[in-house]
Order: sequence, then C-alpha cells, then structure tokens
Amino acid sequence: HDSGWLYGEQRWTVYYPNNGDSTFILRNDDPGLAEMNYNYERWGHLKLTYDLTPRIKLNYSTLYSSRTYRDYSHDWKYYPIGDLRRYRDGRTNILKMNHALSSRMFYELGVTNSFTEYHHFVFEEPYDSRYLHPEYDLANPPYTLNYAGTNHNRFRRWTNSNELLGQLSWQATNLHLLKAGVDVKLHDYFYEDINLVPADAAQTDTFEAIIEPGSTPSHYLYTTNPYEFAVYLQD
Repeated sequence: HDSGWLYGEQRWTVYYPNNGDSTFILRNDDPGLAEMNYNYERWGHLKLTYDLTPRIKLNYSTLYSSRTYRDYSHDWKYYPIGDLRRYRDGRTNILKMNHALSSRMFYELGVTNSFTEYHHFVFEEPYDSRYLHPEYDLANPPYTLNYAGTNHNRFRRWTNSNELLGQLSWQATNLHLLKAGVDVKLHDYFYEDINLVPADAAQTDTFEAIIEPGSTPSHYLYTTNPYEFAVYLQD
C-alpha cells in the first residue's frame, strides 16, 4: 500500500446532471487532498509437490499479482476526479510431472497458463452519469489547470497464453546429456481503445455517452490468436 507523495485538491464541484439548468461549477471552500500517484499492490505465490510413486513427482505452482494505481497528471491537479484510474493484473499456473524411467533417463510433461491484463477508465461503468459533456473541456482556458471535464478514454488489453511442453532427457555418457522435446504455445490477444462520444453531437444541453462500433475513429478493437510450435534436439 503506497498512497504516493503527490497530492491534488478537489477545488471545483461540477453539478449534475448535464443540462442547461444545472451545468455550473462552484469553488469548494474545503477542497481536501486527493492522492495523485497512489499505488496499491497485492501478490501471492503457492507451490505444492506430491510424489505419486517413488519415480513420479507432481509439481504445481501459482503466481498472482494485482495493482491499482494512478499516474500523476499535472493538468488534473485541481480536479483529480476527472482523470484516469489504472489497473494491472496477472496470474500464472504451472503443472508439471517428472517421471524417472531409470537412473539415466527421465521425461517431463508440463502445462502452463498465464494471463495478464491492463485497463484504465475514470468511472467503471461507461454510461456513468458523472461523465461530463466534452463541451466542459472548452471551459478550461489555455495554459491553465483543468477545473472541469472528464477523460473519456477507456482502454483494455489482455493476453492469455497456454503452453504444452514435453521433454525427454537421457544421460547417454558422462559427457553427453541428450534432450528431445516438443513445445506448443497458444495465445489469445485482445486490445480495445474507446473514447466515449455524445449520442447526439448537436445536443449540448445533455450528455448521453455511447460507444461507437469497432473500427471507427473513437473505437479501435483488435483480437488475434497466434500460436507457436517447436521441436528440438539438444546435446
């Protein structure tokens, strides 16, 4: 847990909803301090070993990490609620079996899954009523710190990988350790970059956010499923 060392102030309050009767901004008398570069992390590691027989051993291990943080942005120093919150998560699970066929020969089978993800947004729900109309961005004079608006960007990227590994090892002589193996990796990649836009660009009295279809200027979506395959011999 690290609350950071850079702080801002919530100096301004923007009144909701976004309509002509209540779209005004007031200065807070007691703005308080807001953490601008916090970093909260969690992680864990577990390892288990079990002997099925005197010659066969199973090993399982898992790794987990989670991070919630914020990158300092000077533009949002006096209106920190409008800037992005960031999240990064990962996990890895490994299962291996080792079988000794003799004092000089053994084989190993392994299965591994790893998943990593990063995403950011201001509010978790894309249609949260606290998102402000892009017109608020125009209220910020040039060369000054923001006192209204929200970052409309939403981003998510993740990778899921599965690996199958089989390897045979043979100590042929005191000088030669021969290895033969097969390694297969299957990947899933996901990448999405969204900018919320008004449902009706001509309507500025109210703001109803929408997510446009993929492959449009405000919404880029990409997925792919590559794979890797290797066979090897080693002395």
